Amino acid sequence: MLPSVVEFDGVCLSVVDRAGRPWIAFPDLVRALYGIKGDDTSVTPFVNVERALRRVPNSG
Repeated sequence: MLPSVVEFDGVCLSVVDRAGRPWIAFPDLVRALYGIKGDDTSVTPFVNVERALRRVPNSG
């Protein structure tokens, strides 16, 4: 059984079970990569990083 939440460097990440494989929600991934703590997704670093990551082609 997969955990529903994991912590990475002080940032809580929600884990979704998709056919037995763990997936992390996109906003949580952005927060973890850039150390943005809390739920404020309006902060400039979050917005800029989210836009940049959305340009990455879907690899799979």
